[in-house]
Order: sequence, then structure tokens, then C-alpha cells
Amino acid sequence: MSDFFFEIRSGEIPAQMQKPATLDLKRLLEQKFKDLQLSHGDISCYAGPRRLVAVVRELATEQTVRHEERRGPRTDATKQAIEGFLKSTGCNLDDLEIRETPKGTFYFLTETFPAVATKTILPDVIREVIETLHWPKKMTWSTTTKTWVRPIQGGCALFGEEPLEFTVSMNEDGNPDPILVQFNNITVGHRFMAPSPFAVKSFEDYVQKLHKAFVIVDQEERQKVLKEQLNDLCAQHNLTILDDKGLLDEVTGLVEWPVCLLGDIDASFMSLPPELLRTTMRVHQRYFSVHKKGGAFAPHFIVAANIVAPDDGKTIVIGNERVLKARLSDAAFFYEQDRKKPLAEHGKKLDKTVFHASLGTLAQKQNRLVEIIDLIEKEDEAARQDAKEAARLCKADLMSEMVFEFPELQGIIGFYYAKADGLKETIAQAIYDQYSPKGPSDALPSQKVSRLLALADRLDTLVGFFSVGLKPTGSKDPFALRRAALGTIRFLEEGYDWALDDVLSCVFDLYDGTKKTVQALPKAEVLKELELFFMERLKVYRRDQGYAHDYIEAVLSRGLSEPLSVMKTRLDALVSFVETHEEEAVNLFAGYKRATNILRKEKVTDLKEPLETLFEKEEEKALYKTLFATRKEIQGFLSQGDFTKAMAILAPLRSPIDAFFEHVQVNDERQDIRQNRLNLLGYIQKSLEQVADFSKIEG
Repeated sequence: MSDFFFEIRSGEIPAQMQKPATLDLKRLLEQKFKDLQLSHGDISCYAGPRRLVAVVRELATEQTVRHEERRGPRTDATKQAIEGFLKSTGCNLDDLEIRETPKGTFYFLTETFPAVATKTILPDVIREVIETLHWPKKMTWSTTTKTWVRPIQGGCALFGEEPLEFTVSMNEDGNPDPILVQFNNITVGHRFMAPSPFAVKSFEDYVQKLHKAFVIVDQEERQKVLKEQLNDLCAQHNLTILDDKGLLDEVTGLVEWPVCLLGDIDASFMSLPPELLRTTMRVHQRYFSVHKKGGAFAPHFIVAANIVAPDDGKTIVIGNERVLKARLSDAAFFYEQDRKKPLAEHGKKLDKTVFHASLGTLAQKQNRLVEIIDLIEKEDEAARQDAKEAARLCKADLMSEMVFEFPELQGIIGFYYAKADGLKETIAQAIYDQYSPKGPSDALPSQKVSRLLALADRLDTLVGFFSVGLKPTGSKDPFALRRAALGTIRFLEEGYDWALDDVLSCVFDLYDGTKKTVQALPKAEVLKELELFFMERLKVYRRDQGYAHDYIEAVLSRGLSEPLSVMKTRLDALVSFVETHEEEAVNLFAGYKRATNILRKEKVTDLKEPLETLFEKEEEKALYKTLFATRKEIQGFLSQGDFTKAMAILAPLRSPIDAFFEHVQVNDERQDIRQNRLNLLGYIQKSLEQVADFSKIEG
């Protein structure tokens, strides 16, 4: 066995394409070697701005003898079909075997392929990689007809320590003058600091020599070096780096040899919103923002150069400061132009701006948000009025020059414009917070007005898209509805006392006044789809919080008919009950399931209140008496929202239920006694179902 490695060198590979390319390359190689029946060890893939690399450990040096079976036509097929199969396989009729199958009698051909030296196969493996690796965008160059993400400049390939020398044509077969890519044991280092070619003997030799030539092959190692430099530079100047994993990943893909340098932001721009400064630097220049130790935005930036400059980077810093000044001058111009009219004036264009082709305009959406806030907040009048005022302005900044230039600033720019217009801080903050939380780890907005607006926006979006059949499917969720649902769940957990199904129904009705380009689905169908969607998101959310799936199912049996905050309290109480009354809980759940199974088996549907006069056994009398008292207690605690106490009083039910099943025969020969005992089982079921559906609990 020997290690196999190859490198494909090209022009600058876009940073965001590099990681997906390594994953696809690994998948391709695993599948190819499986098809070739070549055993191997780990496969590792690496990407940088100018090269894509793979190393396959302990690849078999020889392909084993292979037998491949091909099914041909049926034996009663036409002569033409049989001859066509013989011609395509290059065999005679005597070479075929006749076999019976469930689908009929067929001809089969078994082909035997002798063992082949692996090194003779590997050039074709690389050719196939070049032809089949997925890139979101590809190109031709010169006179090529085959494509790659950027023009391929050369390649390096070794099997063990033996160089693989071959060419790959970037044109279709038959081209008299093809563009050929040469593969051998030669590579090159950094474009500027070590451009001379050199030979390598193995993958380890390749990595070491490239490091000396100012190229870090492993993207994870390259990112580690980048992070260390960022942190060291900040420590030297008493600064902290703004955490930005996305930017860190992107810059890692832009440089082969990172060199971090600190530059200054012109003081004249420091009056601009810090988010505007950060976004301009990140989007246009890929600069890292830094803060002072106290948290204030610092008048500096960090740029990752791809070269060790002879003047310690002074010229690079001056050039980047000049470019940033031009960028910020443009941003400041847009900002000042927007500020010439109030935020509400920008919002007048919303009635001509489509929210979605099937769901009306943004102005209509804002109007619905006002009505939704009236639906979801009935008690806090001050918060309700502020949230409604914020709703009337929340999408206005989408019409600004600033958001047109930087869509990432929607809501944020609206906050600054609202403050400049003299609006209340709570209203401006709600505009800022309307898109929060953006991810599962983001904190919820801290103030109530912000939460009302953000929740209303999500409810409107979810109902709207579901009403025209645009729900998520599989891995596709173009309107981020799963994220909107998760945000809704997190908001509702904070203590809203209304049932989600009622509000979804009311929000659906608000769309009646919206001009749609497609007919909305029936209300009942939309609400059912939304319930299933929310229930599934709730299950995922609860599992991520660490709850057992069967406990989740037990509590979610009521659907969306009770407040989510109540549902959460019920779930916590169930977990606590099982932890503190483990033995009683196990037996109680078993008794509940036994009662439920008997009722299901007997197909009993018309259950009534049990009659005490028909009880004969002391055990059924005792059970009914305990259930009657317990049921009333449970109802009392549930009405107070005290699920912990409601659960706790279930524990004493274990003994009378056990005694009932041990000493009482339900299927008595007398019909009235039998029915009364079935009614008592139903009484057990209904008493316990006030708390949860215990039939869902496993074990």
C-alpha cells in the first residue's frame, strides 16, 4: 500500500467555493475507489486560493481481479435487441448465461477483469475529478471546451514516491490542437515570494517545501495562524477583535500566507453608525473590525495581506487606508442623502414595492403587522401603541439608498434614522430588533416592544407563505420559514398566554384584504399545515434542549391549543415528576397504557361516568374514590398553572391502579358490570390525560 496525492493548480478560486469543493472531492474519490475495488485509508482534501489538493492514505497498489455482471435482454426479445447487446459488449451468444428471475428469463454476461497496477489507473481518476467535480460557476479559457472554476495551470501527482507523469486534455477528443495540463512531481510556491518550480518526493515533502515557499496547504492550519495573528495584533494595541466566523473563513480562503496588519480609519468617519463602518469594511474590503477594551468601536481595522512586505507592510496599510477612505466617503454620501428626508417619507414608496409576488406589497405587510400587534397584546397599552408605531415604519428603511447599497443594514439603518427623527427610543430599538434573533444562538430582544414587532413579523410571514403553498420542502427553505418558526417558538416561550392556533387563524383572515396573484389555499388546509410544521419545529427545538423525544410527544398531544409557555411548564413538570418519583412513574405509566390498550382492543368509544352502584370489588371502589378526588385536585392545580403539584399528586394513583388490575376482571360476563369497568378504565385515561398523554412515553 502507498499514499496517493495530487494537486490541481489554477487561478484564484473564490473563497466561498473552496470548502464545498473539498467535500465534493472527498466524496468523488471515495466513490471512485469503491467502484474500482481499491482499498484505502483516510482521504483528506485541502483548498487554498490557487490549489486543490487530495491525499489518499494506504491505497492498494494493485486492483484485485474483478467480476462484473451485466443483465441483457429477455430470452424472448427480438433478434435485433439480442444482437445489439452482443455488439455493445463484444461477446458471442455462447458467452451469455440464461437465468430465471422474478421478472422473467434473461441473458446475463459475466465479465472478468484481471488485476491492474493502481498507478496506471490514477491518471484517469484525476481526469474524472477534473470533469465531474462540482463548481457553482465554471469557465473555459483560451480554446478549451472543458471547464474548471478558473484556468488550470498545472498539476502535481505522486503514488508513494513515484511521480505520475501524464497530461489532461481540456478539449474534447479529436481536437487537433488541444490545451494540455501537465501533471508531474513539480509544484510552485507563493505567487510573489517563491514562484520558482521545485520537485517533491511525497505529500509530507510537498507540505514542508510549500511551507518554506510561503504556502500553508491545510486550510485549518492557515486559519489557526490567521487567528493567532489577529489576537496578537489586538493584544499589542489593547484592542479586541469582533467575532466574525464567516469573515474569518472567507479570508482564510483568500490568502496562502496570512500577514495581519493594523490600519486606521479616518477620524472624519467615526460619527457614522458603527454598524455602517463594520459592514463597509467587511463587505467591500474583507477587513476585520476591532473594539476598544471597554467595548467601543475603535478607529482601526485589520487587513490580512498575502505577502511579507519588505517595509513591514507600511505601504500596504497606506494603500488600504486610501481605499477604505473612498469606500466610506461613498457610504457617508448615501447616509447624508437619506437623512435629507424623514424615515416616514422613505416609507411612502412601500405601496409600490412588492413583499412577494403572491402576497402583496410591503405597505400591506406593515398594515397587517399593526393589526397583528393588536391581536397578540391586550394588556400593556403603552407597549402595544409603541409597537404599532414601530410597525408603521419598520420597513421604510428598505427604500433608503443605504439599505439598497448594504442590504445587511436593514432595520439597523432604520433605527438610526428613527432616532434622528426624534422618535422614542423604544420605537427606534424595535425597528433595529425586528429581525432578531437571526439564529438559534442569538439572544432575544430585551425590550417588550421589540419582541411584539419581531413576533408579529414572523407570524405574518409564516401564514402568508403557507397560505400560497410556499412551505419548506426537504432541505430547501428559500424564505427562511424554519428560522422564523424557531424565533416564534422562542418568543412565545417567554410567557404569552394565548394559543398559537387561534392567532394563526386570525392572521390568515388579515390576508383577505391583500391582493394576491395566486389563489390562497383553503384556510383549514393552511392551518393544519402550519400546525404540523410548528409541531415538528417544536420537537426539534425541545430535543436540542435535551428533552427525551417520548416526553416531548406526551406533552405535545394537545397541539397548538394551549400557550407554548404552558406547554414548556408542563414538560418540565413531567421530567421533574419522573426524576423524583421514578418507580411510581414507571408503574403509573404502565397502568395507563394497559387501560388504554384494553379500551383500544375493545373498540370502546361511548364511555360514560362509572356508576358506584355497580362496583362489586373493593379495589374498583377504592380506585374510583382515589381517581375522583385526584381528578378534582389535578383540575385545581392545572387551573392555577401549577403543573408540578398536578404531577406530584399522580404518584398515589400507582397503588390503587395496580390493585385494580391484579384483583378485578374487566371482561366480566355480565354486560353492565363489564361496561362499568370499561368506563372506569376510561376514567383512568381521562384523569391522567389532563396532565399528559402517557401512552407516548416509552418503557
